[in-house]
This record gives sequence, structure tokens and C-alpha cells, in this order.
Amino acid sequence: MRLYDPESDTSPPVPPGPLRIHVHGPDLRAHVVADVLRRVAERRRRPVLTGRSGPPPDRPLTDMNVLPMEWEPGAADLHV
Repeated sequence: MRLYDPESDTSPPVPPGPLRIHVHGPDLRAHVVADVLRRVAERRRRPVLTGRSGPPPDRPLTDMNVLPMEWEPGAADLHV
């Protein structure tokens, strides 16, 4: 699995181990995008941890079928 890095204009391989996705803020769209990325990685048999910082979204994430966050954000491989 590779993710595009606009700062270096490259697509380096993601390090081994679980993919850590950090969602910033209460924007529901960011949570849905993170959930889609999580599901794609899991279909490729990649363990994924997601976490968020900031206030929760206005609507419950279960309304959008978004899986719950299970990780306290720290060093992340992907920021949404």
C-alpha cells in the first residue's frame, strides 16, 4: 500500500505494522474519508488504528456507519 505525499511529491511505502490514521477536528467528511481509507486498508489485510483530536462531530458517527475510533492519537502515518 502506498500513499501520496504532496510535500515530497512521492509515494513512499507505508511502514510495516498497523496503519495509524489521525482525524483532525469535528468535520464529518474527514471522519467518513478516514473510515473509507480504513476499510480499504483492512481489505488488503493491513491492521488499522484510527483516532481523532478535537471535539466530536455534531452527528453520531454511527449514523454514517463509521466505525468507532480506538486509538489515542500520537505519531500517525496518515492525517485526515
